[in-house]
Amino acid sequence: MRAKVLLTGFSGFVGQHCAVSLLKKGYYVKGSIRTLSKEAEVYKGISKEVAINDNLEICHLDLLKDEGWEKAMEGCDYVLHVASQFVIAEPKNEDELILPAVEGTLRALKAAKKAG
Repeated sequence: MRAKVLLTGFSGFVGQHCAVSLLKKGYYVKGSIRTLSKEAEVYKGISKEVAINDNLEICHLDLLKDEGWEKAMEGCDYVLHVASQFVIAEPKNEDELILPAVEGTLRALKAAKKAG
């Protein structure tokens, strides 16, 4: 049985590179994305680098919402949390970047702990 990794931030630049690396090493990847409309684009980008086969699934998670975290963790052996807010312009208040990062990390850790 292959190990299953929940990879947050799956649709981002870093997340896609992490997914390719995990898939090449034989892991099953459960990638989280905030915007489901990016699913086809992400599959296309990753499939250029590695054969996906049946080793990949996508789930919907938001760093700022509690919904879906427990279900996303089901059956996962590991968590690779690389999701973070991305902005083009520097925010007026640094908390616009820091708070979502902290809250999202806490959600990921709490869900991982609860899932064992």
